[in-house]
Amino acid sequence: MEQQPRFATPPGFSESATATKTGWTLGGGVETMLWSNWIGRAEYRYSDFGHVSNTLPAAAGIGFNASIGVRSSIAMLGLAYKFGN
Repeated sequence: MEQQPRFATPPGFSESATATKTGWTLGGGVETMLWSNWIGRAEYRYSDFGHVSNTLPAAAGIGFNASIGVRSSIAMLGLAYKFGN
């Protein structure tokens, strides 16, 4: 049986990257009177900001390329009470 090589990450090694991305958002929602003064609402929003690519420097002889899709899906539900008439 062949053993896989083990690579050690140097102590204190870390990598970070920042990027400002533009993209698009699409969403919609509904709101309705449930009963008496109670209102219910639902909303959904999808956002897509493309991809972020980064090449991490070699740690212990290993380089790393990453490409990550930056997307989000958000669903919200709400319940409200209307005071007065």
